[in-house]
Order: sequence, then C-alpha cells, then structure tokens
Amino acid sequence: MQPVRDVFEGYGDEAPDDRPLGAYAGLGALFSAEFALFLYAVRRTGRTLPERVEARDLLLLGVATHKIARIVTKEMIASPLRAPFTRYQKPAGAGEINESTRGTGLRHALGELLTCPFCFAVWVASYLTYGFVFAPRVTRLIAGIFGMVTLSDTLQDLYDLLKNKAEHPDESKVDSDTADAKPMAPLPCVVATHTFRLSTINFRLSTTRGCAGATGYARRLWRSRGGATTRRGSTRRSRLCPARTIAPFAGPTHRCRSRR
Repeated sequence: MQPVRDVFEGYGDEAPDDRPLGAYAGLGALFSAEFALFLYAVRRTGRTLPERVEARDLLLLGVATHKIARIVTKEMIASPLRAPFTRYQKPAGAGEINESTRGTGLRHALGELLTCPFCFAVWVASYLTYGFVFAPRVTRLIAGIFGMVTLSDTLQDLYDLLKNKAEHPDESKVDSDTADAKPMAPLPCVVATHTFRLSTINFRLSTTRGCAGATGYARRLWRSRGGATTRRGSTRRSRLCPARTIAPFAGPTHRCRSRR
C-alpha cells in the first residue's frame, strides 16, 4: 500500500485543501459507463452512428450546450438544484450568482461540477449527442429553444450597451480618450525627430536630381559624339551611370532606385 500512497501524496495532507480524488474517479467512471451503455443501446436497437455531424447541427448543439451549462451552473432559477452542494456568495449580474462548494467527498465533487460551466458542459454535450442519435428531431427542437435563448441574451446585452452609450455619451468619450491617451514626448525629442525626417527627405530629393542630371548628361554626350558609349547588343550603357541602360529610339529603360 505504501507505493500507492506515494502516488497520491501530492493530493493528501500536504495539499492546501483536501481534494476528493475518489469522488472524481467515481464521476469519471459514471461518465464512461453511460457512454458504454449508449453504444450498447445503439447496437441492440440496430441503429447506426452518424459518420459525421453536419456543421449546422454542430453549431446548434454547441450553442445549446453552452446555454444549458450556464443555466444549470450559474442561473438563480437552478439554485435549488445546487443548494445541497453549494453555498451562496453574491450576485454576479444578468440573473447569475456566484457560489462556493461545501462538504467533503462526493458532495464536494458534485458541488464543483454544478458550479463549473466548463465541467458541466461535457455532460450536457454527451446527453445531447445521445439524443441526437436516438431522437434527432426532438433533440434539434430542444437545442433550437436554447439557441434562441442564447441569441436573445446576446441582443439584450447589445441593447443595454447601446442604451448606456446613448444616455451617457460624455462618459464613454472620456473613457476612450483616457484609454487612448499616450504620454507626450519631450520637446527636444520631437524637434530632433522632425529634423531627421526633413534631412532624409532632402537627401532623397538631391539623390534623385543628381542621378537624373547625370543620366541626361550621358545621353547628350552620347548623341554629340555619335554613339561613343559602350555598345552591348541593341542597347548602350552609359559610362557615367552604368546602372542605366539607354536603348535607341526607346528612351531610358532603367529607373533609378532613389525614385522608388
């Protein structure tokens, strides 16, 4: 028994709070047993499992899973179901309340399950899946009801947000200005930055004019000397600006990098 105790020693007396590992294992075994019973029922009734779940069904069942989990674990209307395993703390707004678990062992584990929407959503999704296989029409109808409730809640929240902005426009403006406000840089830093930008622009302009002037001079020199420049096939390359190729009757075929 000593090696077994060493495995769970981190969840024993040294843990900040007693974790009901046995109750957790029991809930996991119950979930697995339900899934095995579902597969056995499918085989006995001669039904076939769907090869895939369509995107629309996946979206509908996912929204329904989210809403059912929130109702069971957070809504005040479902507090009688959680009362034997939880302790009331304070309201959370929008018809929801915050609760804490109480008791030990299985009671504590069930309290955690009934106050955690993420944990309870796994069970809800499995039950909706079982119903989708045995009674798809009824399951879609139930999921559609909770989907409509989710859409209604979203519209209610959006309506309240727009109403608050319409009734208190100055507060929202002040909050946005405060959030977007940035500390101003010292005046010398601003002057130095603008000076650097202006000097960069002047440098680019001077480079562009210099390259264009040198190219024009090379073209005039080539014409005055009767083509006394380097010939390469049907094009001629200027001696003063080798990167610029001058083709007869076509004009310049090279664009200076400083103009880009």
